Amino acid sequence: MINRTAALNMTIPFLDLSRPWLRLWCAFLCLILPLILGIGLLQKDYEKQLQEASALQAARILRLMEEMIEQADTTNQGVISLLDRPCATATLDLSKTAALASFVRSISLAHDGTFYCSSIFGAREWVDNITTFEQGKLALVSGNTVSPEHPFLSVRKVVHSGEIVTVIDSDYLTYLLTFTSSAAVSWLRVGDNWLDRDGRFHHGYELPLSPYLGIARSADYPISVYSLYAPAPGLWPIWHSQRAGVIVLITFSLLFSAIMWWLLGRPRSPIGELARAIRAQEFVPFLQPLVDARTQQVRGAEVLMRWRHPSVGMINPDLFIPQAEASGLIMPMTEQLMQKVASALSQQIEEIPDGFYISFNISSACCKDLTLLNACREFLAPFPPGKIQLSLELTERETLTNDIPTLSLFEQLDALGVKLAIDDFGTGHSSLVYLQQFRVDTLKIDQSFVQRIGTEHLSRHIVDNVIDLGVRLGIRLIAEGVETSPQAAYLCDKGVDMLQGYLFGRPIPIEQFIQSMLARPEQEALFAVEAST
Repeated sequence: MINRTAALNMTIPFLDLSRPWLRLWCAFLCLILPLILGIGLLQKDYEKQLQEASALQAARILRLMEEMIEQADTTNQGVISLLDRPCATATLDLSKTAALASFVRSISLAHDGTFYCSSIFGAREWVDNITTFEQGKLALVSGNTVSPEHPFLSVRKVVHSGEIVTVIDSDYLTYLLTFTSSAAVSWLRVGDNWLDRDGRFHHGYELPLSPYLGIARSADYPISVYSLYAPAPGLWPIWHSQRAGVIVLITFSLLFSAIMWWLLGRPRSPIGELARAIRAQEFVPFLQPLVDARTQQVRGAEVLMRWRHPSVGMINPDLFIPQAEASGLIMPMTEQLMQKVASALSQQIEEIPDGFYISFNISSACCKDLTLLNACREFLAPFPPGKIQLSLELTERETLTNDIPTLSLFEQLDALGVKLAIDDFGTGHSSLVYLQQFRVDTLKIDQSFVQRIGTEHLSRHIVDNVIDLGVRLGIRLIAEGVETSPQAAYLCDKGVDMLQGYLFGRPIPIEQFIQSMLARPEQEALFAVEAST
């Protein structure tokens, strides 16, 4: 059968984010993750801006180049009438038109594919078998015989009487490729011929692959313009282009991290904190020695529940046991304590003498079902029969009723060999009632009476009466809070079986107690371990 502690661990996966290092790690993640995500989004937006800027740059250059070509077209249209005149009479008008036209370097006239007149050289015949005009309109040329390394753009106009070719110098073209933005790299393409921003001519040029490349194609002319804003390395470009967004992102991340740090460190509800502590295995057993009243030899120890809180440190049971009982978490806490004690003792089972006496405090909240019976059965399972003598102490924080389920539980516990004790006997109204209703094996005299022995006659008389009652009923007597030798001597003389108090030792962790116990193998005495919540 799965006990309640295991069920609690199974139903609520444990991750205690209130621990300092986990809290710090979570706060760091809440700082760095929004920064990473935000910077990624800002980077995407920055890249989008680069793409848009590249496309806008290409479109702007293309528009200016179209205006330049339109101007050349207009110039060509204006000299059509010169095709009907001899070059000798047309040269002056041709040169004058070329000089006055914007962006035009020269104008040439041709008949039947043979050029016969130029605004620069006058009457001169030559045949151009090299230049290929895209769509019969434009040609990007690497140079001519006069300037072989100086590219130019030829704008052609064909009519029935001949053709006119106007040349636009590459200096104008490269100026357009650079003047709008020095940060962008731009190219002009006409067919398979390219012109870069430095005025260099390329044939069959391959552009660098980039997602930020902007392309603009003319609808009227066979030209294209390519522009590229390449992203600069690092985060500086993002800061430079989106400074406000970066400031907002950093502020949000810091605020989010601070809020998470505060949320993880704020006090939880008492019940929620107890449940978290159970999952974190923070309730640990501390043992205080019990000695034989006559021989002063160690006969056992009381195991006190302590809460090893990750932030506060060690917490005494008086501060959390009442809340645990009220919330119903006392039984899982008791089970957990029993499991830890059984695990520690079972590892030294050969050194443990027979009849090893162990006692756990229980309240009425532990007696509502058979969970306590199952916990005791699991506790005794690792040990051979007779090795462990298990006892349960009844506390008076909550009154235990003698209804049928409770009586049935105690009967089954008695059949299992589990003994019953009354803790702090004489301080509450239920002690004598428990003595009447249940089969009690041990009485523990409260330390408030023991510590007044020798200083107050009334307390001494109460102790004497309790001892006399225990002797008459044949019940084992244990005195708590023994701090002086006269107290120990008095109790021994009165017939108390075992003594417990600072006179014989303070509570220590179970591991340290086992080491101390095993360090004295020659001591042949019964050991009692009492687990107290």
